[in-house]
Amino acid sequence: MLTTSTSAQACIRQPTCDGDTLRRVARPLAATFPHDTRESLVRRLQQSRPCRLRTTLNATDSSQQEQTPSRQDLEVELQDAIRLEQYTKAAELRDALKSLQPQDTAFSLKKKLDAFVAEERFEEAAAVRDELRSVVAHNIEEARKRTTSDAVTEGVRVQVKSYFVPNQSYPQHRQYFFAYSVTIKNESNQTVQLLSRHWVIHNAEGQKQEVRGPGVVGETPILEPGKSYEYTSACPLSTPIGNMKGEFEMIKIDTIDPETQKPETFLANIAEFGLDMQQAAIA
Repeated sequence: MLTTSTSAQACIRQPTCDGDTLRRVARPLAATFPHDTRESLVRRLQQSRPCRLRTTLNATDSSQQEQTPSRQDLEVELQDAIRLEQYTKAAELRDALKSLQPQDTAFSLKKKLDAFVAEERFEEAAAVRDELRSVVAHNIEEARKRTTSDAVTEGVRVQVKSYFVPNQSYPQHRQYFFAYSVTIKNESNQTVQLLSRHWVIHNAEGQKQEVRGPGVVGETPILEPGKSYEYTSACPLSTPIGNMKGEFEMIKIDTIDPETQKPETFLANIAEFGLDMQQAAIA
């Protein structure tokens, strides 16, 4: 686990590889990059292969603006990767294909809407428009849910929001860097103190990692009733998506356990939240 005091402004790191390498990296991951990141990759490809690739890349970028990306192309590349026993690449392509499902629905509805409008079938166009709005709203809500969590245990609320940090990530090396902001609010009528943390982290391949340690970011904050504490930390991952959950060990400073004659302790739940490459970092 890595720790940062504030979230870094997201920016795309300029790749240092040659055009051929960059092209191999950009194509299978096109589905998971935000649009501005893809444009940066395309510009680098154009600079690397200024003559032969310029027309192809312009056409590819124009196509991706309307259909991001081509499912058929990804499926072909996936089959090639399996045939060549390139299992790491195959896993990334599989994840990219999975991420296309919501986009496919919205894109299909958009094409249908455009067709109805062109044919002046306005009543049917209105129905498709309403369906498209509903799908887009649902996709946004699902994306929000994937990267946030909110849980309350004995009056202590723990809220988390995660972000992908492109300029600290190297997808070509299976290195994805995520930051997450945590807010701990004491909504009880007792003073509490955070003693330790326990995180359970899963990547997209089902690999599990557990992290335990005293306090958070080197502190063991004391929260009086109504007070809150915020911090930002980070987690490197080997896949473009994953999830985290955990718990904070807390003590009630003003409450003595009759059996131990020590302050009463409890575990404040940290509900599961997603780590998603498509959620760019915000400063």
